[in-house]
Amino acid sequence: MGIARMKKLTLLAEQKEKDNVLLAMQEMHNIEVISLREVLEKDEVPLLDGLYFEESKETVGQLTQNLQDIRYAISFLDQYVPKASLFKSMKKKRPVYSLADLEIKVAEKDFKTLLHRVDYMEQTLLSLEEDLNELKKEEEFFRQWQHLEFMPSETTALPHFNIQVGTVENERAQLFEDRLNELDSAYAEDIYQSRDTWGFLVVVRADEVDESKEILQQNGFQPLKYSYSDLPKEELKANLAKQKQILEKIAEEKESLKFYRDTRDHLRLTEEYFYNKREREKAKELMVNHEFVFVISGWTEADKIDSHIEHIEQNCDNQAIAFFQFDVEDEEIDDVPTVLNNPALVKPFESITSQFGLPKYDGFDPTPWYYPFHIAFFGMMSADLGYGLLLWLATWYALKYFELSKGMKSSLQLFNQLSYGTMAFGLVFGSFMGLDLPFRVMNLTDNVITVMGISVALGIIHMLLGYGIKIYLAMKEKDYVSAYLDGAQWALILLGVSVIGLNMAFFNIDWLMTAGIVLILGNVLGMFLVKIFSNKNKLAGVGQAAFGIMDVASMVGDLVSYTRLTALAVSGANIGMAFNLILGLLPPLARFSIGVILFVLLHALNIFITYLGAYVHTMRLEYVEFFGKFFDGGGKEFKPLKTLEKYIWTK
Repeated sequence: MGIARMKKLTLLAEQKEKDNVLLAMQEMHNIEVISLREVLEKDEVPLLDGLYFEESKETVGQLTQNLQDIRYAISFLDQYVPKASLFKSMKKKRPVYSLADLEIKVAEKDFKTLLHRVDYMEQTLLSLEEDLNELKKEEEFFRQWQHLEFMPSETTALPHFNIQVGTVENERAQLFEDRLNELDSAYAEDIYQSRDTWGFLVVVRADEVDESKEILQQNGFQPLKYSYSDLPKEELKANLAKQKQILEKIAEEKESLKFYRDTRDHLRLTEEYFYNKREREKAKELMVNHEFVFVISGWTEADKIDSHIEHIEQNCDNQAIAFFQFDVEDEEIDDVPTVLNNPALVKPFESITSQFGLPKYDGFDPTPWYYPFHIAFFGMMSADLGYGLLLWLATWYALKYFELSKGMKSSLQLFNQLSYGTMAFGLVFGSFMGLDLPFRVMNLTDNVITVMGISVALGIIHMLLGYGIKIYLAMKEKDYVSAYLDGAQWALILLGVSVIGLNMAFFNIDWLMTAGIVLILGNVLGMFLVKIFSNKNKLAGVGQAAFGIMDVASMVGDLVSYTRLTALAVSGANIGMAFNLILGLLPPLARFSIGVILFVLLHALNIFITYLGAYVHTMRLEYVEFFGKFFDGGGKEFKPLKTLEKYIWTK
């Protein structure tokens, strides 16, 4: 329980077994390959003659490009291949392949041919859509000028009149029209009006052309450039007919893409294959090579190392491989990845620890210690038997019948356990979907102060545990000053505050009050003494101790933060009760018709708000009030050589 013990597994094997060794290691998902290049550089050990590191950048680059092309093609096909309903897709079982079987399956079809086919379909659609966009632009032009009853080119044949067709910007249109009307024999007719421009037909007698030109220029008149053979209204009809044809063609192409499911599914397998191959090629850069042999080394869990060796031997010529096991050396501790190893019940909560930060390999895993508090805090803030049953049922069904990724499965297992806390406190407070149960331990609404006291008591235990862990870790490092200043001192002050609070609430005994005050003041004095004597600069020690007194107020604030357990519990319960009260005011017919729908919708909203608040505030209490007491993090994530497993499972 806690952090898994790690070992270094080193293999010396013949070159012919390189690919088989990497395949076997990748299938196990449990060996993080070490860069021997970095090890030698760190130790300043020169590479002996005949040894070399393999350069796979070109191969890795090509595989990465293939992956990008494949993923792009898959995303394109996903737009058109019919999707199953979310429920069906979640229940659909993933196929299972060994890496060897996957390679055989992928080789059945040339992925480049498939990519070319998909690219051709995409380019066809893009070309059609570009043509359609051009036609739409022309359509807008034709619609504007569809009331023009003559061809603009015909106006040049009139000897006594000058006729022009063109546009003026909106803000100048009225002025333009007024100026033209000032001429004795000028006529302006607007053909269209749009958001930006007006289209005009301008007729001017030949002897006033010069004056009209000046007006046209001053108002930014743009002559119409018309390069079509028919009138705008005729061109519009032809344009719409072409658009219809293209839309039909686009629909046909998209319809044909619906039958590309097999192509899409094969490309998904190909993505899995190329990702796995790329990871193995990257691993080749981390090993040391000789003409005939190679050496590869990696971190793995100590209790699994024998099964790993057995698996590699089964997949390779065991006469051509030598295995070496090494325990972790003191100077390697910072380089060893951290693997959290807890019982199945606690394991889903490891993700909470990982989100905050992994402990170092020689550090402390707090997961099993905060596990019961996490369930209790979440349950207390969302206390309702009905809400808990719904959460349990939803997570149980998904875990039993849905095909889930490992991360999603772990998250659902976590919420499944949190539902027990919700149901337990729902029974304690006698609440079911905002309704009162006939039995309860206490009434939440009538006993708010009592529940708040329980919240603070849980908080005190939670904080004392955090301080206790800090004391343990500091004593382990023989850092006695930190053990007192960062752990024991605050734990004793907290006990003093607790004694005073309990005495005021229940006992009112003078010696208990005195004991609490002594605990607080004695440890404040202790803080001054330890700070002064542990600091070379005594005056600086006094200053640090003075600042430390302010942390006492901060600790009281930490205690108060646990009252949010009560606040959220009361708010969630009262909102649920208010919804039920509102629904109870409806007439009987409405209550059992639309009232049922409202009941579901309103309580669904309250469930969402309640669980969101409970989740966020529980995380805050863990990270700030518990982890903050002792947890430093700094651990290295375990990154084993593994397969993608995005669409399939590997065996």
